[in-house]
Amino acid sequence: MQKFKNTFTVIPVLLILFMFTVNSNATIYDINIPLSGTQEVPPNASPGTGTLTGTYNDVTNTLVFSVVFSGLTGTTTAAHFHGPAAVGVNAGVRIGYTGFPVGITSGVYSNNFVLTASNETELLGNLWYANIHSSTFPGGELRGQVYAKPISYLDLTYFIEGFYNEGADTQVSDTIKVQLRNSTPPYALAYQNSGVVSSGGTLLLQYINISSGVYYIAVTHRNSIETWSSSGISIVSGDTETYNFSSGSTQAYGSNLIQVDAAPVRYAAYSADVNQDGTIDLTDGGLIDNDAFNFAGGYIPTDVNGDNLVDVADAVFADNNGFNFIGKITP
Repeated sequence: MQKFKNTFTVIPVLLILFMFTVNSNATIYDINIPLSGTQEVPPNASPGTGTLTGTYNDVTNTLVFSVVFSGLTGTTTAAHFHGPAAVGVNAGVRIGYTGFPVGITSGVYSNNFVLTASNETELLGNLWYANIHSSTFPGGELRGQVYAKPISYLDLTYFIEGFYNEGADTQVSDTIKVQLRNSTPPYALAYQNSGVVSSGGTLLLQYINISSGVYYIAVTHRNSIETWSSSGISIVSGDTETYNFSSGSTQAYGSNLIQVDAAPVRYAAYSADVNQDGTIDLTDGGLIDNDAFNFAGGYIPTDVNGDNLVDVADAVFADNNGFNFIGKITP
């Protein structure tokens, strides 16, 4: 049967690709730090708390951040980034928080600044601290050392057998967990993140402060076989890496994928490992049969095809894959 494509998605996709390409050489740094009186020099006993979150882009040199604080013993008088200073050392003001609200004990403040080259060197060297000054503690009531951690991205393409619709060339979106594992025995877990893989099989994941190295990609899903990349891939801290499981069975370790579409050619992870024990067998089939008998439905592992119903359509995947002794294959 001839397949008709929706051409109306081309423009937004191209726009996203263009925006991504323009900034593709940038390293984005994540900032998420607590503020407290105990970090002041000397420390104080303020019950106040605060958090500073933000990002830094080393191409645009833009620092974007927000501060949330509460419980100050005095009212605010000013706030700044100070530096250069290591933990436990005081330093002068580097950048004042323009427009920071004064005369309050709790609040929210957001801003962005373009840094100079020397500012960037100090920031990335962990030599800045955030400081909120108050009427009770003029030298600073809440302080936090600023740590900018590089964000690495994994641009993943991944399909799930039971959730895939060959006629529409799409799948039901669902959450997957993506682990990065060391490339040498015992292949220990190094980093992990979760996200919703799109109907088109794509997912962009962030990993903060990852060490450059070679890692296996291991993907798990609520009712699919755990699937590993065919080999370790090189990941550079702060860069974007791409991996496509769908282009061929050899993209998975042990060629542990099934073809779900011929045009376009797409491979997917095997479905129906309902109990997530690494094999598809009678136990999985039994769980599906029981839920089908009881007319179960909703977001449950036995719904193997993602239609929110448990019935014979789900059991087919367990029967076929169990008959073929499908199981997890890892290094």
